[in-house]
Amino acid sequence: MKQVALWQFKSPLRRSCISSNYSQAGYDESANDYAKRFAKAETIMVTVPITKEGKRIEAALSWSMEKAVKANNVALWAQFQEENAKNEKLL
Repeated sequence: MKQVALWQFKSPLRRSCISSNYSQAGYDESANDYAKRFAKAETIMVTVPITKEGKRIEAALSWSMEKAVKANNVALWAQFQEENAKNEKLL
């Protein structure tokens, strides 16, 4: 099928698109609206992955901190018991 450019048609549609009713100001306004909507959507598109990644990092950090605190508690309890055993032997 042969492609035909819009300028080759002598239709009312083409004439209405080219006519003075289709003003540059209207085009600029719609382009600005589109740019604003796109910027807003882009912000949302970027925010969602960052939020998900933040939650994932927060969960990993809390798990790591919990593991470290438990390990330190176990080590501190073992040291406390060793010191008590030494003190009992000295008495």
